[in-house]
Amino acid sequence: MSDLINAEREVSRRKFLAMGGTIAAAGTVGPWIDPLSALAGTRWPNGHLTAPDAIRVKRSQFMPVGQFRAWNDELDRLGPSNQKGLRATGSPAHEGYIDELHHLLQRAGVTHVHFDPVPMTRWTTTHWSLDLLGGPSAGPVRTASYIPYSGHTPAHGVSAPLVYLDVANPPTPGSLAGKIAMFDVTPQVVPLSFFTGLAYPGATYDPHHEFSPTELYKRPYLSNATEGIEAAKAAGAAAMVGVIDYPFAAARGTYLPYDGIIFGVPGVYVDRDTGAKLKQQAKAGVRARLTVPATVKKMSSRNLIGFIPGRSTELVALHCHTDGSNAIEDNGPAAIVAISQYLARLPKHALPRTIMVLLTTGHFHGGNGSREFRRQHADDLVKRTNAVITIEHLGTREWNEIGLGQMGLTGRYEAAGIFAPGSKALVDAAHTMLKAANNHPGAVLKPLDPTGNGTTTPTWPGEGEYLFARGGLADANYITGPTYLLNWGIKTTDKLDFHRIRAQAIGFTEMILRLGRTPRQKLTNYTL
Repeated sequence: MSDLINAEREVSRRKFLAMGGTIAAAGTVGPWIDPLSALAGTRWPNGHLTAPDAIRVKRSQFMPVGQFRAWNDELDRLGPSNQKGLRATGSPAHEGYIDELHHLLQRAGVTHVHFDPVPMTRWTTTHWSLDLLGGPSAGPVRTASYIPYSGHTPAHGVSAPLVYLDVANPPTPGSLAGKIAMFDVTPQVVPLSFFTGLAYPGATYDPHHEFSPTELYKRPYLSNATEGIEAAKAAGAAAMVGVIDYPFAAARGTYLPYDGIIFGVPGVYVDRDTGAKLKQQAKAGVRARLTVPATVKKMSSRNLIGFIPGRSTELVALHCHTDGSNAIEDNGPAAIVAISQYLARLPKHALPRTIMVLLTTGHFHGGNGSREFRRQHADDLVKRTNAVITIEHLGTREWNEIGLGQMGLTGRYEAAGIFAPGSKALVDAAHTMLKAANNHPGAVLKPLDPTGNGTTTPTWPGEGEYLFARGGLADANYITGPTYLLNWGIKTTDKLDFHRIRAQAIGFTEMILRLGRTPRQKLTNYTL
């Protein structure tokens, strides 16, 4: 097996995409992926498809399991040398990936593939550090990451006393001027029943009873990080240190928050154990030096749009974002390439609606790519779109703290949700997808904000909210939230089930075909 894996690493991207082999376990959902079978088969299918294949996917003619793994391996390797996997919005790694997706969509048979520019102000850094300047532990401190879009320091950093900031009881404005503020980044722990409580009646798929009403759900993305940053800024802190309540393995590479707002206070993250030691230093009034020599630059990223022609100019859309912190954030574009490669081989008369592929930039910049798509195409593509499927974070297995300070796989899949407005046609199609893909545990969920205006509270935690709540499009947003979702530098191939990803992609293929057969008025009639 080691020889196979070593050989895999030596194959270039384009050669890997062209490799032949047999289709591995077509259409099956294995309990977990076997590395040898995952390597089998990256040759794209090219057999003849007919009109019945637009009702039920011909699985032998769908992208093989090995291709999904090959794409994931490539994403694991992208990014800066010290931040592997990170495709920060507008970065060279991200823009190169957009170019690769352009090539893949054309190869898949998608037509009129083109770029739309998306302006942005990009914050970035290549190195960062924290040092104690006194006391028995003087010297470098292990950091987990920088705080993205936090701020910048001179090359020599900022030196100041460490102080502890209680986010629940923030100090008075300006009271921490000339200090480095430490605060706890505390995950909000909610019961799994919080999510099942959002489910539409009869739209939960949980054949193994994994949605335990007493089980607690704790993930780093559900935290008070933004509140801590804002409290440090309001208190006038010169710099800040966020203490993530996880072991280093789970805290490393944290990329949070990701709204693209520059806070103006430079900062770094540390893990739980390092933070506990730093708090003792703060009590003793020890000085520290924090260095984040970031740069800010106005630039332009790109949305990627293409079409699979159908009988009508009305559209149904496959949507995802292209920037991300690692290979599963986001692996939706690869699934959309596979789906497109199947759809583009169907006869045109079997597609009642044209299918639009929409891959947006800027998820890690406050959703500016989706916002810009709405603005640029308000009078054409937006008006023609009947429904959208947003696909994010496929095949994820649960990886969590299995013992104090020890991270590991729990043997379960991550709970999945498909957030959707109350259209019976949309909810039924989403629920059917979960069952068809054996995607357990999963549920079709109502928006968090019942008004769906996207301004008072987030409508749901996914890229699709910008198209629904702020764009009026009927969007079904598939999403999972594993512990490793927002971490660069973390290997993901050992945390995914690639058979499951293939099954999910097949399920979404049948779902988009179903939505294409559904009249617009049924998709946009929100009565549930």
